[in-house]
Parts: sequence; structure tokens; C-alpha cells
Amino acid sequence: MKMRRRYVFVPLLTALVLLNLIEPSKTPVERFNVPVDTAELPDYYMEQMAIKHYDEQGLLQAEISAPSFSHYLGQKQAHLVDPNIKLYTTNGDVWEVNAGKGRILDETQDLSLESGVQIQLGKPAGTEVLLITERVYYEFSEHRVWNQTPVVLDSSVAKGTALGMLIDLNTQKFELHRDVELSFKE
Repeated sequence: MKMRRRYVFVPLLTALVLLNLIEPSKTPVERFNVPVDTAELPDYYMEQMAIKHYDEQGLLQAEISAPSFSHYLGQKQAHLVDPNIKLYTTNGDVWEVNAGKGRILDETQDLSLESGVQIQLGKPAGTEVLLITERVYYEFSEHRVWNQTPVVLDSSVAKGTALGMLIDLNTQKFELHRDVELSFKE
């Protein structure tokens, strides 16, 4: 009698295990969905990006570099992280612009820089100019940098503040706009 129970029990247990393995899962596996519009995703990405821009006569006007560059076709612009821009005047002066982030528009190639923007004119020792602001624009076609936001000026000659500025690299003209306050150093 003991042998008979064992023969019935073992095949019954085996049948239950096989039924559990064959039976489909009760909870269906959900597909992973990305809740992002593809226009919000970059169509290409570069690291250690560097671009040189020349005028019609073949003279170097600007060098743009950034550790990270992402282009967005749907937005018609590219985003830069920690961009560094060197702007060259006709007499050889170099204005260096650093920012936390920036954008390049596809249509005009103009730059918008923001987040701790520092602009420095590297002249002979003792005549440097440093400008600090939160946002500036660089227009390739006009070869100029400008803004209408607060600017802090620090140079070997003076310290000051203003609301807006313009650096025209073709004419080597630098202007501070409204509410200018300067104090000259001795």
C-alpha cells in the first residue's frame, strides 16, 4: 500500500510543476515608453567641439570651443556647455568670452551666452578690461557683442557698473549704455 501512494503522488506532483511552467504569466510585461517628444532630443552630439569663423576676406573673426555641444534639429539651435569664445578685432586685439552655457541659432549662427559670462580684453599688461554679466549676444554678421542687462566693469583704470554694453569688433569701439557709474583708480 505504501508503494502505491508513492507512485500516485510523484506523477501528480510532476504534473502540477509542469502546469505552472507552461501556464502564461498572469501579469503582462508592459513596454517601456519614453514620454518625450523627439524634437526635444538632440540629433547629434559632440565632445571637445571647436569651430573657427572667417569673414569674407578670409580673416579669422572667432574661435568657439566647448566641452559639450548638442544640436536640436526641431528647435533649430545647438546648446553649448561651458563655451569659450575668442573674438578677433581688425587690429589684432583678442576678446575672450567665457560662460556657463550658450546657444547657437541655426539660421543666423548668432550666439546667446548666459550664466556667469566673463568677457576679457587681453591687452598688454596693465591695460586689461574685464566685464562680468549674466547674458550677452554675439552677432556673426555684425561681428559685435552686446546686451541690455547689468554689467560690471573692472579694468586697470576704472571700476564700474552699467545697464547694457556694446563691443563692436570691426571698429574696435566699446560702449557702456544706461545708468553708467564709474570710479577711476589712482
